Amino acid sequence: MRSLHCIPRPLKGGRVLVCLGATFLLSAGAVLAQVPAPPAIDKGKEEAALKAAASLDDNPADMQAVLDVCTRCHSASQFLGKLRTSDGWEQIYSLMASNGARPTEQQIDQIVRYFQLNLTLVNVNSATGEELAATLQTGADTATAIVMRRAQKPFTDVDDLATIKGVDRKVLARLKGRLQF
Repeated sequence: MRSLHCIPRPLKGGRVLVCLGATFLLSAGAVLAQVPAPPAIDKGKEEAALKAAASLDDNPADMQAVLDVCTRCHSASQFLGKLRTSDGWEQIYSLMASNGARPTEQQIDQIVRYFQLNLTLVNVNSATGEELAATLQTGADTATAIVMRRAQKPFTDVDDLATIKGVDRKVLARLKGRLQF
């Protein structure tokens, strides 16, 4: 978490603290904050962008959680089109929490599901079974079969992965560019 560096400045009737872009007026025990207003975010445009990026997540509640929490302070353009691994997204979630994001437990599950299904890179030969199941939209048995098979012989491409019972070729086609081998 970043610390707030402040410099006291005298002012008639009180003191002013100048703190990294924000100004606080201290007077008679009161603190008046002059914090820059957050940027104007067009929720309609944000919702359309999130919907367009949701090739595998058709749950409107997941998209709504992302809209409510993640676009509260910034545009979805900050993260849409920026693929990351599950670990990479975990780092981003931690950063957002340290910056003040406070989703409910349900919203956390919805946000993670949206990002896992739509924006997560997966290396088929090294991802956990849980990551594989979530991204490939398979059950635990199929994910286990993938992990067991790759222990014997790494996967080379989508066609190779599609040989595993329970892997849906339609899902694989939608994951184009997000699967690594």
